[in-house]
Amino acid sequence: MTEVEKSAPLNERTLQQLFKELERLTSEAGATDLSARIGESERAFKAGKLRILLLGQFNHGKTLALNTLLGQPDFLPVGATPNTPLVTEISYGPEPEATLLDNLGRHKTVGLAEYRRLVGNLEEGRYRRAEISTPLALLKDFTFIDTPGLSDPDRYDPETLGPEISNADVIVFLLSAIQPLTASEQIFIKEKLTRKSQKRLFFIVNQTDRLGEDEDLTTVMERVNSLLATLQPGAIVLPFSAFEAAKLLQQAAKSAGTDNTLLERSNYGKIKAALTTELLAEKERLQEATLLGGMEEVADELEKIFEERQTAGKADLDQLEETRLQLKGERDRLEKVLLRLQERSLSELQRLADTFISDLSSYTRRLSNALPEQIEAAQKAAPNEVSRNLPFYLEYALKHYLEARTEQFKDELSSYMQVISQEIEQEFHQTVQKLDPNNAYFLATLPRLRQKDTMLTWVARGVTGLGAITIFMFGNILVGILWLVAGEVVRQAGAMREQERGRLVEAGRKALGQALEVAQTSLQAQFGDVKRSLGTELAMIFSNNVAALETRLNELERQRQQSAEERAKEAIATGQALSDLSDFKTRLAILSEQLIQQA
Repeated sequence: MTEVEKSAPLNERTLQQLFKELERLTSEAGATDLSARIGESERAFKAGKLRILLLGQFNHGKTLALNTLLGQPDFLPVGATPNTPLVTEISYGPEPEATLLDNLGRHKTVGLAEYRRLVGNLEEGRYRRAEISTPLALLKDFTFIDTPGLSDPDRYDPETLGPEISNADVIVFLLSAIQPLTASEQIFIKEKLTRKSQKRLFFIVNQTDRLGEDEDLTTVMERVNSLLATLQPGAIVLPFSAFEAAKLLQQAAKSAGTDNTLLERSNYGKIKAALTTELLAEKERLQEATLLGGMEEVADELEKIFEERQTAGKADLDQLEETRLQLKGERDRLEKVLLRLQERSLSELQRLADTFISDLSSYTRRLSNALPEQIEAAQKAAPNEVSRNLPFYLEYALKHYLEARTEQFKDELSSYMQVISQEIEQEFHQTVQKLDPNNAYFLATLPRLRQKDTMLTWVARGVTGLGAITIFMFGNILVGILWLVAGEVVRQAGAMREQERGRLVEAGRKALGQALEVAQTSLQAQFGDVKRSLGTELAMIFSNNVAALETRLNELERQRQQSAEERAKEAIATGQALSDLSDFKTRLAILSEQLIQQA
């Protein structure tokens, strides 16, 4: 750093560099509100006036004290009820007037007399600030800001008073000599009035005229100084009677004389000198200290923003990695579930097929066992028709059984496969919802098993064909039965011999046994085809779904990878911003230290 910069910490070049760097950092943080605060600080600094902010609880005499500093006891209205509902800025202007700013940014300008009439009756919550201008010589060097009375630290509005405290070069906090430094005042002073900016801080113990005979001002001041030594070390503490100072000014306006008793008792002369003449002597340093302090506050807030962004970025990266593992885990889980469903489906099909064949065997045995009675009954009814009608009877019985059992088989398989279809859909729905809960379109396009009416058309056709093929085979066998019994049938009227009936039953049973063997072989082959068809269908459905899911997973993985790369870049940029901010704060600390040394 050059010797010029050491002797003048905030020369034009340094100031431009600081503002440029801070504006760059606020832009990177996207903090438009902080950028606006920097602009306000810069304008206030270039205006070249000391900004004096008055704070204090209601009814401690802030406004009356301000009036006496301005030399006009009746400048702003005072009274037992609050007459400062808004932050009120008093500055120099060619004409006495007041401008009210509402919450929508609109302005209303009235004469000063009109403002005095309105101020106690303003619509609550409508206006946020009042700006008063008047041609007082004192205001060419000072701007005063009066504030609403502080009644409760919990009602402190940082958006309203925070910027005022930051932009003030001097803070004057009014206490009451009757009850100085209440608990709420101590909390406010400790938590809201920072010492970072090295701004001048005055504590005015007002209303000394209201102390009783048994109350000693010296004792009150000692207690206040003792408490403030801990709360705000280095602050200036002065006693004052704004009431007596106002009387002094009113008397002076009526005559050329000065009441020295009132002057001494009110401490008006020392207060006026401390808050005007003495401050002007260090005006430049105070303004520079305020500017540096405001920049430091903005830098602190920027640091919080970048640190939060850094933390959020790391959390995002962790979440992305967790998502990647979840994608892989869900894909693996779903593939295992689908394999289990496929195995279960084929196993159920095999169970139904085995039951079908077993039932056919049982039915054939029952039919075989019933042959003697059926043949005997037929012989008695129509002896000459037995050999001709027996094959068709057997064919009808088997065909009727197969058709009924086939429909039952189809219904059982269809119901079961609908359950499987629902389970598949639920599994995919669950997986997709976990991975991408908002992707309803993707979920709707996943391949599924066919719906109930058409889902197993190919199965139905296969089993129905099975019955037709089996009956055709039975038909050939029954032709053999006809040939076997033709030579054994007695075509004369009368009863068939017992021996011949036995041979016919034996031939029928033998034919049924052969038919059963052929039917079972045929059924096994047909069910094998159905099983392969079902396996192919399920494999295709699972394969298509997994492929669709894999496509979506790959898409999500690409998005995750892209997000991870973006977060990594942001992390680098945020780390660089924090490093730059640290360097910036170091420069501010050096400049602040130089200001302290100059003081």
